[in-house]
Amino acid sequence: MAAAEEHGARTVGVAGGVALNGALRRAFEEACSGSGIAVAWPGEGLCGDNGAMIAALGAALLDAGENHGLGFDAEARVIRRRPKK
Repeated sequence: MAAAEEHGARTVGVAGGVALNGALRRAFEEACSGSGIAVAWPGEGLCGDNGAMIAALGAALLDAGENHGLGFDAEARVIRRRPKK
């Protein structure tokens, strides 16, 4: 909420698997109720677990023959694929 207020946001969004957490939803709704900042939630069917999605992508890449072993650093980045020849 502090970041939203600091940057003048009128709405904050909560997504991913954590968006289904009832205690978190209540805390955001309470914090937003007196602040003039709205909170937006996706529908339950769209609140996927990011870890599960990453695992599914990893399984698909492994099935496609990609294997980078365990000796690389994990870092967030966009995967850019080369076009198939």
